[in-house]
Amino acid sequence: MNVRRNAIVAGIATVLALCLTGVLPAHASDPAAATKAAGWVAQQSIDDPAKATDALVALAAANDPATAPAVEKLTAVLTGKGKDYAAGSPEAAAKVAVALESVGQDPRTAAGADLIAAVKGGIAADGSFGSYPGPFATGLAAVALTRADEAVPDALGSKLLTFQNADGGFTYEAGQPSDADSTALAMQALSALGDQDNLDKAIAWAQANVQADGSFAGFNPVNSTAVMAAALAPTGQNVADSVAYLVGQQQPGGAFQNAGADDLLATAQATLGLAGVSYLDAAWSEAPSPSPTATPAGTTGPAASPGATAGATPAPTGAPTATAPGGVDPSGWFGPAAAVLVLAGAAVVGFRSRAS
Repeated sequence: MNVRRNAIVAGIATVLALCLTGVLPAHASDPAAATKAAGWVAQQSIDDPAKATDALVALAAANDPATAPAVEKLTAVLTGKGKDYAAGSPEAAAKVAVALESVGQDPRTAAGADLIAAVKGGIAADGSFGSYPGPFATGLAAVALTRADEAVPDALGSKLLTFQNADGGFTYEAGQPSDADSTALAMQALSALGDQDNLDKAIAWAQANVQADGSFAGFNPVNSTAVMAAALAPTGQNVADSVAYLVGQQQPGGAFQNAGADDLLATAQATLGLAGVSYLDAAWSEAPSPSPTATPAGTTGPAASPGATAGATPAPTGAPTATAPGGVDPSGWFGPAAAVLVLAGAAVVGFRSRAS
């Protein structure tokens, strides 16, 4: 009996090991470092709506209940001043929209203006978006629209692809080399569009251009590495080296630096990279459920510009979906669990049969 029992137990263990291998996410995150960075962000006194957008998305990404008071204050900044800031450009409207969406606010009403209408109004006939068209601005527009359950216009996507180089990466301006910041935001737009072919090309560029220490080159490697890690992780790519690089750059107080000084934008973007979520996915768990809204007709898209930042939420149909930072999608356990239960049941029946 012992031989038979040991064989069955070994079989169960093998199946369970295979199941776990199949459902654990390929990407990496460091929730503790993300929480530490978010704690630093939460301690900052921020009354500027431009900075509040970056800070709010970072806190949503870290999703630490201890920062709830700061989330409330930053949300108040955007509901009170976001309208005037958003009026400055379509990119600003997209930033505020994404930040409010990341904490469960309706971007059509929360700031006293319809920010989604402003984003849609900023898309030109040729698909270019904003005052400084390019992948960064277009990425924000695509994220804002997707999080608001709006279709992304096809023209936006077509224009975005004019910034894609032959190497698969994206550039801020036609004729310039591909860069991590532009490619990272373009990847999120491509995810929103469900354009897997061009997303795969961008991922291949990222894999070919990551540095030996896990970083990506940019005006500030911390920012560039953070936005790229945040974009790659939800696609299932392993970004452990990039996360390790970010952890190595974190200051004792939780901040990240630019030019030798603690920097809000660098820390906010690093928080997303450490948490392993993109602007499409960052969501404050204590946020209220969004109110039902009509979904106007539309199509698909992307376009953008360096210097903006925002948040994220559920990926659209056909796009890669992300689990909670460092977590596992529970639905992936159903099949494995059933297999384990079947084997366990067989073991019990076998033991009882032998005992009879």
